[in-house]
Amino acid sequence: MTARAVGETLAKCEVANLFIEGGATAAAIVRQMGWREFRIVGSFAPGVVALRNESATGPLIVIKPGSYPWPAEAF
Repeated sequence: MTARAVGETLAKCEVANLFIEGGATAAAIVRQMGWREFRIVGSFAPGVVALRNESATGPLIVIKPGSYPWPAEAF
């Protein structure tokens, strides 16, 4: 449900940054969008990474595990 909502939003709006919490949520969104190849462009903390989709235009994607808070540097 979340992945579908994100996909519909991204289809209607230009988004510069997409912050995703939780690996399962991130995987569902990536699958929904059909994104397959990424380049790591930054790391804010262990496990918190910024990715750029290599095969399509789109937002900078920042992913973190759901088990701990967002680092201040991510914002």
